Amino acid sequence: MKRRWFLGSVVALATLVACEKVSEPNEPVWGKQPCAHCAMVISDKRHAAQIVSADERKYFDDIGCMIGWIHERKVEPQKSWVRDTTSDKWVEATRARYVAGAHTPMDFGFEATMDKGISYDEMRAAVLAKMQVGP
Repeated sequence: MKRRWFLGSVVALATLVACEKVSEPNEPVWGKQPCAHCAMVISDKRHAAQIVSADERKYFDDIGCMIGWIHERKVEPQKSWVRDTTSDKWVEATRARYVAGAHTPMDFGFEATMDKGISYDEMRAAVLAKMQVGP
């Protein structure tokens, strides 16, 4: 009986994972999900980010962590989202605007909005410069 229950649970979990939509953002487990780059727990929604690459979804506690992770692994994400600080919703990272000077978990200092600030490419270059790596 325990074996059937276990196999049923595994099949249900596999089905749930397979049904995850990669074209839409997901909510991480706030306060428990570790950042894929720095391993800190993601608890501040305002600066969170996430990507979907070839076969996995990664969550980040700081927009700068997402940029660093992508750069270090030479990954081309299929999708990437950041949290819009004004609406508290996920928005596509490349369509968002970025404002510098925010207090962020890893001190990269950028927060996303939809109405003002610099472009994704400009923010990316600033983060990589802060990390002292080339584009």
